[in-house]
Amino acid sequence: VRPWSKFYREINWMGTQKLSTGNKVPGCGVQEVTYNPKDQVSREAMAAFLYRLDKATYRGPAISPFSDVQPGHKFYNQITWMHANGLANGTKVPGKKPKFAPQEAVSREAMAAFIYRYQKATANAPATSPFADMKRGDKFYKEIAWMHAMKLSTGNTQPAGKPKYAPKDQVSREAMGAFIYRLKH
Repeated sequence: VRPWSKFYREINWMGTQKLSTGNKVPGCGVQEVTYNPKDQVSREAMAAFLYRLDKATYRGPAISPFSDVQPGHKFYNQITWMHANGLANGTKVPGKKPKFAPQEAVSREAMAAFIYRYQKATANAPATSPFADMKRGDKFYKEIAWMHAMKLSTGNTQPAGKPKYAPKDQVSREAMGAFIYRLKH
């Protein structure tokens, strides 16, 4: 990430605030770390970013609330903290505990829901969508419209008309840096 990179200020802030520890480059004599701004954010990384933003010190329970995240998992405390604070309930699995899917990429709609819950926001869904590809009744519509109202997301500009939110798209690490930065600034 260079000073002219998209979202440089936001990504640099993520590092200086220790919200992101980056990715260590193997085999370097001097410890090199990269941010990989175009990579997708995993659900476990999203948990880590919010946990660190909250300055949480939560220690996960002996028994996990999720079937696919067990004690000893790299981000166990962060993921179970999300559950304990009502930020993530996982995906229901008939007859079993819900799944968190820690290594799956977080979608833009799920990210909006996590941040909305993290902020303990309460909002009414607007009658008119701020985004061309979202309408009242869509999954996480209220949370996504709130992101726009709070100026956390501007969407993707279109040649004409409203911007698009792209709710099913995966969140890039550079966009995640921008969303979290905007929460605090």
